[in-house]
Amino acid sequence: MKKTDSNYSSAFTLVEMLVVITIIGILAGILVPVIARSKLKAKIAVTKVQIKELENAIKMYKSDYSRFPAPKDYPKNNCGDFSVIDLDRWNDVNAQGIGWVHGDYPSGGNLYQGKAFNQNTRFNNSDVMKILMSEATDPYPPNPSRAYWWEYPRQSPQGANVNNSRNPKKRVFIDLKPSGQADSVAIAGLSKNGIYRDPFGNQFNISMDLNGDGFCTDSVYSNKNAVKYSNAARLGMGYKIVEGAFGALAPTAKSKCVIGGRRWVSSKGNISPDFVAPVGLTVPGTVHWFARKSEVMVWTAGPDGMSSYSCEVFGDKGDKDYDGDGDIDEDDLVNDDNILGWN
Repeated sequence: MKKTDSNYSSAFTLVEMLVVITIIGILAGILVPVIARSKLKAKIAVTKVQIKELENAIKMYKSDYSRFPAPKDYPKNNCGDFSVIDLDRWNDVNAQGIGWVHGDYPSGGNLYQGKAFNQNTRFNNSDVMKILMSEATDPYPPNPSRAYWWEYPRQSPQGANVNNSRNPKKRVFIDLKPSGQADSVAIAGLSKNGIYRDPFGNQFNISMDLNGDGFCTDSVYSNKNAVKYSNAARLGMGYKIVEGAFGALAPTAKSKCVIGGRRWVSSKGNISPDFVAPVGLTVPGTVHWFARKSEVMVWTAGPDGMSSYSCEVFGDKGDKDYDGDGDIDEDDLVNDDNILGWN
């Protein structure tokens, strides 16, 4: 009997299968980067929302208590403000999630709740979070053997909110559920002991106008190594802290400046008052820091998980060895993907 077409197999030939596989590969090559970019944008958007929620919680606390949600007698930075920063989520893991005091904090002669501190004393945003969430903390650790104080460094959030002393009304200004993860695990959300991280696993960096001069300073964005005059205003850091004689300013210049921005003077061993001036205003004196006219600044290290106060923000896009490692690479651009709450 004569065979008809219906008796033949309808399977693909090898050539047809190769064509289909090639097309699928091309589509995957197009779609995978698109999906990855969409996920990245979604994480950035979530981070910005979380930053705004955290800022609002801090401002509500300030409105309720007429002070910022910082532990009592918390160490101030060079400019007299509160600034707790984690520069690198990888180092954050290496340091067991407990952060550290950065270079803009004076290293000696400072006390927190009666205990001296230096670079061995650890700080992170759990100090703020415990207060905002109305969660009591353990007291500052005792030193029963009377050994050297640096052998018993204070770890966040010890002493931050003992018996809810920093939130006696027990108001919950931000409601977060802890993930149960150890502090050293750099993942999104709230760690076991209250470290708050963005979707990329970075700690939320928080600075607050603790000296009440109306200007906020930050470990990275107030640092002249990271922010230059050419882009200070662009980054929202429109003011400079000047060491100089405020009283000697001309009346027109004086009207645009504010006494404040108290700066640590290591040579004098004390705090001396400086003044704050707009970046674009020429005034006599030495500029030490940039400042933002704001009560609070919150930001994170962004997708790459790294930031630095020695690498220029919006610099020359990689043709300078900012980090001094002898190599010009992506590490010299670590600040350019930071997620800022104000810009």
